[in-house]
Amino acid sequence: MGDFNEITSLDERNHGGTDISRRCSRFKPFIENIGLIDLGFSGPKFTWARGLHPPTRKEARLDRALCNTKWRLKFQEGAVRHLIRACSDHSPLLISTGSIKQSTSHNRPFRFQAAWTTHKQFENLVKMKWCPHYPLMSNIKHLASKLTSWNREVVFGNLYTRNADFGIELQGSSEVW
Repeated sequence: MGDFNEITSLDERNHGGTDISRRCSRFKPFIENIGLIDLGFSGPKFTWARGLHPPTRKEARLDRALCNTKWRLKFQEGAVRHLIRACSDHSPLLISTGSIKQSTSHNRPFRFQAAWTTHKQFENLVKMKWCPHYPLMSNIKHLASKLTSWNREVVFGNLYTRNADFGIELQGSSEVW
């Protein structure tokens, strides 16, 4: 996995040049000849970008994860996600030996609310719910679940129910925040 500085087809780049087709015609067969499989990806199409304005903006999928047949058979659900660029002109890649679940309206990503830190119960809740003996990722998931419930039940409650008690009608769906 990494920055190969090459593309396998013209659709992996948003700009062209005279040598692009020639370079593609070499890189893809190279991958195939050494018996590797491109794991594909989810997320943004391009992993590299340069230029701030549309006329000068260049983007390409230069970063990828490759594996051999043995790895692919062992990790059949293996997946790659292109993450959002932050401190580099390249996107970080997240590789998982299991599937990477897509967020749905029922499975929203956790959002930490800075306002929670001002609540008198926040620090105690974190101390009570953080389990030092859990693996880090399991612990984060557990704490996120507890904070989400705490936000709904203690901090804000169901805004639709609470506002109805005060005669305030909110427009839109009856979604619980």
